[in-house]
Amino acid sequence: IKAADSTYNAATASTSVQISAVVVDTSPPAVNSSSITVTPAAVYENGTFTVSVPVTDVTGVASVSVTVSRNASATNYSVGDQGFSSGTFNLTRTTGTALDGTWSGSSGVNFGGGASNGFLVSGLYDVSVTATDTKGQSGTTVKTSPLTVGRQAAGPTLINSAMSTTSLMRGNSFNV
Repeated sequence: IKAADSTYNAATASTSVQISAVVVDTSPPAVNSSSITVTPAAVYENGTFTVSVPVTDVTGVASVSVTVSRNASATNYSVGDQGFSSGTFNLTRTTGTALDGTWSGSSGVNFGGGASNGFLVSGLYDVSVTATDTKGQSGTTVKTSPLTVGRQAAGPTLINSAMSTTSLMRGNSFNV
Protein backbone atom coordinates (compact mmCIF):
# COMPACT_ATOMS: atom_id res chain seq x y z
CA ILE A 1 0.00 0.00 0.00
CA LYS A 2 1.39 3.42 -0.92
CA ALA A 3 0.03 6.65 0.53
CA ALA A 4 1.01 10.32 0.48
CA ASP A 5 0.28 13.19 2.88
CA SER A 6 -0.63 16.78 1.93
CA THR A 7 3.02 17.66 1.36
CA TYR A 8 3.42 14.70 -0.92
CA ASN A 9 5.57 12.67 1.44
CA ALA A 10 5.05 9.05 0.43
CA ALA A 11 5.06 6.05 2.73
CA THR A 12 4.86 2.37 1.84
CA ALA A 13 3.44 -0.41 3.99
CA SER A 14 2.79 -4.06 3.33
CA THR A 15 0.70 -6.77 4.88
CA SER A 16 0.05 -10.40 4.09
CA VAL A 17 -3.34 -11.94 3.66
CA GLN A 18 -4.05 -15.61 4.25
CA ILE A 19 -6.90 -17.20 2.37
CA SER A 20 -8.38 -20.53 3.45
CA ALA A 21 -10.34 -22.71 1.10
CA VAL A 22 -12.98 -25.11 2.33
CA VAL A 23 -13.05 -28.36 0.39
CA VAL A 24 -16.61 -29.35 -0.37
CA ASP A 25 -16.99 -33.13 -0.39
CA THR A 26 -20.22 -34.26 -1.99
CA SER A 27 -19.11 -37.72 -3.11
CA PRO A 28 -18.31 -40.96 -1.28
CA PRO A 29 -14.82 -42.45 -1.58
CA ALA A 30 -13.90 -43.78 -5.02
CA VAL A 31 -13.34 -47.53 -5.42
CA ASN A 32 -13.05 -49.24 -8.80
CA SER A 33 -14.28 -52.86 -8.78
CA SER A 34 -11.59 -53.91 -11.27
CA SER A 35 -8.90 -52.74 -8.81
CA ILE A 36 -10.08 -55.09 -6.02
CA THR A 37 -7.63 -57.98 -5.65
CA VAL A 38 -8.37 -61.21 -3.81
CA THR A 39 -5.55 -63.69 -3.12
CA PRO A 40 -5.62 -66.58 -3.33
CA ALA A 41 -8.61 -66.91 -5.64
CA ALA A 42 -9.53 -70.28 -4.08
CA VAL A 43 -9.45 -71.01 -0.36
CA TYR A 44 -10.45 -74.00 1.76
CA GLU A 45 -12.21 -74.08 5.11
CA ASN A 46 -9.09 -73.67 7.24
CA GLY A 47 -7.47 -71.15 4.90
CA THR A 48 -7.26 -67.39 4.76
CA PHE A 49 -7.58 -64.91 1.92
CA THR A 50 -6.47 -61.30 1.48
CA VAL A 51 -8.37 -58.40 -0.07
CA SER A 52 -6.52 -55.29 -1.23
CA VAL A 53 -7.97 -52.19 -2.88
CA PRO A 54 -6.89 -48.60 -3.66
CA VAL A 55 -9.36 -45.99 -2.33
CA THR A 56 -9.38 -42.23 -2.86
CA ASP A 57 -11.42 -39.37 -1.38
CA VAL A 58 -11.21 -35.55 -1.38
CA THR A 59 -11.39 -35.21 2.42
CA GLY A 60 -9.91 -38.57 3.38
CA VAL A 61 -11.01 -42.16 3.86
CA ALA A 62 -11.94 -43.06 7.44
CA SER A 63 -12.68 -46.79 7.09
CA VAL A 64 -12.97 -49.64 4.59
CA SER A 65 -14.80 -52.92 5.15
CA VAL A 66 -15.29 -56.05 3.04
CA THR A 67 -18.31 -58.32 2.86
CA VAL A 68 -18.03 -61.65 1.06
CA SER A 69 -21.40 -63.02 -0.07
CA ARG A 70 -22.23 -66.27 -1.81
CA ASN A 71 -23.02 -65.55 -5.44
CA ALA A 72 -26.64 -66.46 -6.17
CA SER A 73 -26.31 -66.53 -9.97
CA ALA A 74 -23.80 -69.42 -10.08
CA THR A 75 -24.87 -72.93 -9.19
CA ASN A 76 -23.08 -74.02 -6.03
CA TYR A 77 -22.94 -77.70 -5.14
CA SER A 78 -22.04 -78.58 -1.58
CA VAL A 79 -22.32 -82.07 -0.18
CA GLY A 80 -23.16 -81.85 3.51
CA ASP A 81 -22.15 -78.19 3.85
CA GLN A 82 -23.65 -76.17 6.68
CA GLY A 83 -22.59 -72.69 7.62
CA PHE A 84 -22.66 -69.07 6.58
CA SER A 85 -23.23 -67.58 3.16
CA SER A 86 -21.55 -64.25 4.02
CA GLY A 87 -19.01 -62.63 6.32
CA THR A 88 -17.60 -59.14 6.96
CA PHE A 89 -14.19 -57.85 8.06
CA ASN A 90 -12.31 -54.51 8.15
CA LEU A 91 -9.31 -53.41 6.10
CA THR A 92 -6.49 -51.11 7.22
CA ARG A 93 -4.53 -48.61 5.13
CA THR A 94 -1.24 -50.28 4.19
CA THR A 95 0.24 -47.66 1.82
CA GLY A 96 -0.39 -44.06 0.81
CA THR A 97 -2.47 -41.46 2.62
CA ALA A 98 -6.08 -41.12 3.72
CA LEU A 99 -6.68 -39.12 0.51
CA ASP A 100 -5.17 -41.77 -1.80
CA GLY A 101 -4.13 -45.07 -0.28
CA THR A 102 -4.28 -48.84 -0.55
CA TRP A 103 -6.34 -50.70 2.06
CA SER A 104 -5.72 -54.39 2.79
CA GLY A 105 -6.78 -57.11 5.18
CA SER A 106 -6.95 -60.86 5.58
CA SER A 107 -9.65 -63.16 6.87
CA GLY A 108 -10.20 -66.83 7.40
CA VAL A 109 -13.31 -68.40 5.95
CA ASN A 110 -14.41 -69.20 9.51
CA PHE A 111 -16.77 -66.37 10.50
CA GLY A 112 -18.29 -68.44 13.35
CA GLY A 113 -15.51 -68.03 15.88
CA GLY A 114 -14.49 -71.68 15.68
CA ALA A 115 -17.97 -73.19 15.61
CA SER A 116 -18.17 -76.16 13.28
CA ASN A 117 -20.95 -74.53 11.28
CA GLY A 118 -19.29 -71.09 11.27
CA PHE A 119 -17.47 -71.56 7.97
CA LEU A 120 -18.52 -70.08 4.67
CA VAL A 121 -20.24 -72.83 2.72
CA SER A 122 -18.61 -73.97 -0.50
CA GLY A 123 -19.23 -71.88 -3.59
CA LEU A 124 -18.43 -68.74 -5.52
CA TYR A 125 -18.34 -65.49 -3.54
CA ASP A 126 -18.76 -61.84 -4.50
CA VAL A 127 -16.59 -59.28 -2.69
CA SER A 128 -18.23 -55.98 -1.69
CA VAL A 129 -15.97 -53.14 -0.56
CA THR A 130 -17.59 -50.33 1.46
CA ALA A 131 -15.50 -47.20 2.01
CA THR A 132 -16.53 -44.35 4.33
CA ASP A 133 -14.94 -40.90 4.29
CA THR A 134 -14.27 -38.49 7.14
CA LYS A 135 -17.60 -36.73 6.43
CA GLY A 136 -19.56 -40.00 6.91
CA GLN A 137 -20.32 -40.58 3.23
CA SER A 138 -20.15 -44.25 2.18
CA GLY A 139 -19.98 -46.01 -1.14
CA THR A 140 -20.01 -49.73 -1.96
CA THR A 141 -18.46 -51.46 -4.98
CA VAL A 142 -18.89 -55.15 -5.81
CA LYS A 143 -16.48 -57.46 -7.61
CA THR A 144 -18.38 -60.51 -8.84
CA SER A 145 -17.06 -64.02 -8.05
CA PRO A 146 -13.35 -63.39 -7.38
CA LEU A 147 -13.31 -65.94 -4.53
CA THR A 148 -14.01 -69.68 -4.51
CA VAL A 149 -14.49 -71.40 -1.17
CA GLY A 150 -14.19 -75.19 -0.97
CA ARG A 151 -14.09 -77.85 1.71
CA GLN A 152 -11.06 -79.99 2.52
CA ALA A 153 -13.04 -82.70 4.28
CA ALA A 154 -16.55 -84.17 4.45
CA GLY A 155 -17.31 -84.31 0.76
CA PRO A 156 -16.40 -82.82 -2.60
CA THR A 157 -17.28 -79.39 -3.92
CA LEU A 158 -18.38 -79.00 -7.52
CA ILE A 159 -18.84 -75.49 -8.83
CA ASN A 160 -20.26 -75.06 -12.30
CA SER A 161 -22.41 -72.19 -13.48
CA ALA A 162 -23.84 -74.22 -16.40
CA MET A 163 -24.85 -77.49 -14.70
CA SER A 164 -28.47 -77.99 -13.75
CA THR A 165 -29.13 -78.42 -10.02
CA THR A 166 -31.21 -81.53 -10.80
CA SER A 167 -28.39 -83.28 -12.64
CA LEU A 168 -26.42 -84.20 -9.52
CA MET A 169 -27.86 -86.02 -6.54
CA ARG A 170 -26.16 -87.03 -3.31
CA GLY A 171 -24.95 -90.61 -3.47
CA ASN A 172 -24.81 -90.73 -7.28
CA SER A 173 -21.57 -90.76 -9.24
CA PHE A 174 -20.66 -88.37 -12.02
CA ASN A 175 -17.92 -88.12 -14.64
CA VAL A 176 -15.59 -85.15 -14.92
